[in-house]
Amino acid sequence: MPKSNPWPDDRIRPVNNWVLAGRIYLFVFSLIYFLLGALLLLAVRLFSVKFYLRFMSYWVFLGTRALMLALNAKIKVKQPENIPKGQPFVIIGNHTSYLDIPVVASQVPVLFVAKQDVKQWPLIGWAGSLAGTIFVDRDSGGKSGKYVQVMHTILRFGTNIIFFPEGTTTGGDELLNFRSALFAAAAAADVPVLPVGITYTHIGGIPTDEKARDLVMWYKDDPFLGHFLTLLRLPSIGVEIRVGDASRIDLNPDTIENRQKIAAEFRDQVAELYHYPFKK
Repeated sequence: MPKSNPWPDDRIRPVNNWVLAGRIYLFVFSLIYFLLGALLLLAVRLFSVKFYLRFMSYWVFLGTRALMLALNAKIKVKQPENIPKGQPFVIIGNHTSYLDIPVVASQVPVLFVAKQDVKQWPLIGWAGSLAGTIFVDRDSGGKSGKYVQVMHTILRFGTNIIFFPEGTTTGGDELLNFRSALFAAAAAADVPVLPVGITYTHIGGIPTDEKARDLVMWYKDDPFLGHFLTLLRLPSIGVEIRVGDASRIDLNPDTIENRQKIAAEFRDQVAELYHYPFKK
């Protein structure tokens, strides 16, 4: 009885088992790398939280670059001159896959803000914890100020942060409304907010469309491990990061209405940067 084809698009030929084994090895090596870094930095944190945060962001930067190399991810950054220099900043963008975080982190040293659910994900949640991720309780939305204060402290110590204001991943058809609470951290720290648009343009050398996008995007209830193994078998992934203009936030007065207005303005900026390429 012939085996069924597990791929949504038969134009894409998966890598062979030897390449898959090599990629799994590199991913496991990345987890060990993050673990060693976390253990090393436990001692450093006792003496300097500032150095700990800065070192961790660069440790993540190197680790995710190795991961992108293992996945044969070809990343193009458009308008890189817009990235702020010599000061910490917050990156925001659209969210379609767990791959978004290492894609951006491989280009700019950052620490992450993720929803609490991610902490329970196999492998990714563990790696995120080791990499200094700030896990936010989605039910509270950060409104208690606890997570805003943590982000403020990280930014004040000179470390960049990335978060995805949609609060969850989508199929990329359109952007959800941006959650507004965490923008208060950027306003309190008086740092620029940098909008980016992340588009997965090619898979295995062919333009991404609605038939193939599920190989990279993870927004349904598919088991994570099965999807991740599929991702590891892709011959290559083309990614484009469009960088917008950084700007500071003025929350005066700091009201829910003002936060929501600012969140909507940044949503419009990200929408202009993100190119939806998936045509039926």
